[in-house]
Amino acid sequence: MPVSVQRLVWPLMLATYLRSDWRALASIKLKHYVVRKGKHGYWLPTAKMRAMGFQIVSCGQDGPDAWAIAREWEERYQRARKGLEKAPARVYPTGSVGDGFERFRRSNEWKSKPPRTREDWDRGWKYIDPVFGDVDPKTVTFEMLDRWYGRLKTTKGDGEAGRALKIWRALYNVLAGMKLCTPEADPSQIIRKTGVPGRTETWQEGEVVRLVKAAWRAGYRGLACVIAVAWDTALPRSTSAPLPPRRPSPAAPTWRLPATGPRRANPR
Repeated sequence: MPVSVQRLVWPLMLATYLRSDWRALASIKLKHYVVRKGKHGYWLPTAKMRAMGFQIVSCGQDGPDAWAIAREWEERYQRARKGLEKAPARVYPTGSVGDGFERFRRSNEWKSKPPRTREDWDRGWKYIDPVFGDVDPKTVTFEMLDRWYGRLKTTKGDGEAGRALKIWRALYNVLAGMKLCTPEADPSQIIRKTGVPGRTETWQEGEVVRLVKAAWRAGYRGLACVIAVAWDTALPRSTSAPLPPRRPSPAAPTWRLPATGPRRANPR
């Protein structure tokens, strides 16, 4: 057959071949991928792989889509085996809220977020995961979110409930970008988030001095130092409250507090 004729015939033959049966295209051999009942594909980890945290993954109807899912999990295992990626602590169903979040956490977009932002997402995710982690985001309804948010308000307070709802709304947009749910159709938008009341208490210098002296005399000298430093430097409560004492340094056996940034003007 002349070369010019081959260039015209082979694409037509290949297209017909692909339309007739994709299984005849090639013998697809993926490691740890098996087909059960002749139609459903699974990625089956070994006992050693399961000990690392990997579990059976249902890949769906045997075909290119299932192969892609199996290939993705095989690549994740290989990266974890080489120490390039952490093994998953939990495996979510394909297309679920948790699966979408895991995919997002492996992206460059997630890695580019500031550490405090990632901490905020993780803090909200711990409330989302137990209820919606295994759920298909397209099946989440307003009633489900309303009960979840109401329960969080009762058990965790308005602040934590509002944070969880904020992270859910941001995550929904990410899942919509992955085509796991319908864009601009988040049922949580109906819910009005309850704001946290602002602080109204004021403190006078004399009150602070008495608190410092009382803590010192009671033996809580670290607490006395924290109160004094917070007052003299105008540190907010959220910054000064979690400061833990450090162990004495061998070179200088005195208790030291972690650095808190540049000093600010005295408020008095």
